[in-house]
Amino acid sequence: MSTPTPVRFTAFQLDNSCGELRRAVAQYPFMTDDDFIQAAEKIIAEQVPLNLKPEFGKRLVWLRQIAEEKE
Repeated sequence: MSTPTPVRFTAFQLDNSCGELRRAVAQYPFMTDDDFIQAAEKIIAEQVPLNLKPEFGKRLVWLRQIAEEKE
């Protein structure tokens, strides 16, 4: 993965719909890699404020769905 993790996670953070996340994945296909998804889960668990966790959890669901569709 050549793009730094903070850049990848920023793309993940800014997506407010499944469609937006699909566009980010089209630009950064590695976002559906297991390593990225696990890193995102860890960042969310450790650094995202409690009140924002549901929103990020929704994004993880979308990301997993997109990853499954790519298989």
